[in-house]
Amino acid sequence: MPIFLRIWLLFTILLVCGGLLLVQQFQEQIKPNTRKVMEDILADNANVISALIARDVASGHVKSKAFDERMQTVMEREISGKIWSIDKAAVQQRMYITDEKGIVLYDSLGKFKGEDFSRWNDVYLTLRGRYGARSSLDAAQDQSRLSVMYVAAPIIYKGELIGVVSLGKPNTSIEPFLMTAEQEMWQLAMWYLFIGWILAGFLSWWLSHNINQVRRFALALAPTSQRPKFYLSKELTDLTEAIANMRTQLEDQAYVEHYVSTLTHELKSPLAGIRAGAEILQDPLPLEDQQYFAGNLVAQADKLHLLIERMLLLMRLEKSQLLTKQETIDMPQLLHSVIQQRQNMAQSKNIVLQIEGVLTPKLQGDVFWLEQAIGNVLDNALDFSHTEGVVKIWGENVGKDWLLHISNQGPQVDEFALEKVFDRYFSLARSSGNRGTGIGLTLVQEVMQRHQGEAKLFNLQDGVCVTLRFYKAAA
Repeated sequence: MPIFLRIWLLFTILLVCGGLLLVQQFQEQIKPNTRKVMEDILADNANVISALIARDVASGHVKSKAFDERMQTVMEREISGKIWSIDKAAVQQRMYITDEKGIVLYDSLGKFKGEDFSRWNDVYLTLRGRYGARSSLDAAQDQSRLSVMYVAAPIIYKGELIGVVSLGKPNTSIEPFLMTAEQEMWQLAMWYLFIGWILAGFLSWWLSHNINQVRRFALALAPTSQRPKFYLSKELTDLTEAIANMRTQLEDQAYVEHYVSTLTHELKSPLAGIRAGAEILQDPLPLEDQQYFAGNLVAQADKLHLLIERMLLLMRLEKSQLLTKQETIDMPQLLHSVIQQRQNMAQSKNIVLQIEGVLTPKLQGDVFWLEQAIGNVLDNALDFSHTEGVVKIWGENVGKDWLLHISNQGPQVDEFALEKVFDRYFSLARSSGNRGTGIGLTLVQEVMQRHQGEAKLFNLQDGVCVTLRFYKAAA
């Protein structure tokens, strides 16, 4: 299962469990708290009524028909109103009054007049100066399992306890409010779960996306891989920094080992030639032979110098993650500089250098490295060119790209070697019979990649052409 689904599933389980627990706790708290509020209201009303009817109880008027009719009118009064979203149509309270012995003097239901209620908790505790309340099954309903809450208050007249008034309210009267609250609570819970589920999915995607970025970064061993940035997660940014530093250290070690190995291998041949020539020169030789072997020593030394110089250049380029500079390049001036440096070499072989075409593209890059790359291509063109040949340099726009072509008149490259010429240490024999370092064109390709381009070599009818293609650089 993908990590995205695992994280989302975990968040979903936590949301559902948390939502259900919240609803359960709310249900466990809302009902008893609502009954507490109802009890508080009944206690207030009972104390108010006890003060209002104290004179009627003391005078015995509470037993009269007029008192009963007056109270029944109040209890049966119709109400037309809406309390929040609940319609209120009638008074939902009951009342009974007892004397100081607990005998019922008045009952709003008309069923318990004359009965002894002294053993009921509300009456019993109130007659003894304490707070009296009870919740009992509704005796007014046959086989009812519904409960009624009663709260009593003492009737005091001229400083004496003469009775108890007890107000009752069926617990069913608050059920509509509880049901409405519960429905609204479930609706809110569903919205909470839905929005939380969506947010959890987004958070899960964000986490898995960032984790996958770190994973891909850790798996990508290419030195040009882009290091991801996590603007909302410093920990992941620190992790990628640590991976990058660790990878750099490992690559540095491998890089040094690789270069030491290859440099040792490449130096063997020139050093062997120098040693052989030096041993021969130790013997007495004719002047002509001495000059020949001395010339070989100089050639091998030059080859060593060029090899070391180009390997250092390539190493410097490869170890830099980005180009050291980004500037607007004056291509005509750059080409003029490269050609001027090689005029002597061209004149020594009577080679004509021709420049033409579009040479003013909008290039951004590093002048030093582009000069090295174009110079290497031009060196190869001169090395492989026939004496009295022509080396052409021309530019052209192809769509949004700009192409720089450098061609010579000389031997063609075998088909198998066309793709290998840019490989490290792959070299072809020059017209002099010597081989190059095999690093020049590798450096060219590396520079072109850093400038969002590529280098290609192909055969012409009378020679070879190298094309440097710069993407989206047309003038």
